[in-house]
Amino acid sequence: MDSCKGWMLSAAGYPLNPHGRRGIAGRGCHPRFGANKRCYYIILIGTSRADCKLLLDAQHNLPNEPHPESGSKDEHLASLLRTIGLPESDAQVFSMRRLDSSIVDSSELVPTTDTSPAHIARLAIEHDIDTDHAWTEHDLWAISLRNRRVVHSIIGYFWHPLSSRTSLPATHEEMLNKTLRVYGIA
Repeated sequence: MDSCKGWMLSAAGYPLNPHGRRGIAGRGCHPRFGANKRCYYIILIGTSRADCKLLLDAQHNLPNEPHPESGSKDEHLASLLRTIGLPESDAQVFSMRRLDSSIVDSSELVPTTDTSPAHIARLAIEHDIDTDHAWTEHDLWAISLRNRRVVHSIIGYFWHPLSSRTSLPATHEEMLNKTLRVYGIA
């Protein structure tokens, strides 16, 4: 479910879960009312499907973190990029978000000169801790490092070749395929 639309509000002014009533009022275990974002990062190296690799964490998931702020620079992404061996200056440049952070359409192509992460999707995901007024959103951002030199042995992460299947959830697999299309990786 795409959650980019405006929120519906209850008569009391609380945001309403886009998945409907959950039987629990308030924010429950979530830190805030409304959407509680978790950013997921699709970080690729390589220029063709045959040599392309995807960064995954030790649990075979996309790198992710709770993401309360929406500033122009993504500190967690910059940290990830430094962890995989990019110089500080490159990590800073690649972690700067576009002024227009609208979601990239799957028919668009991201220019090879673009260094900003592409905003792939924002999805409202049903989670056990969701309430009537607080829910979980996955915010997916992607970056293609193309042929940049990276560290191949990273504590807590590994490079998964896209020539073999991943065990990502179906929604993330779908967004990975969209990412490959927008970066022109066939």
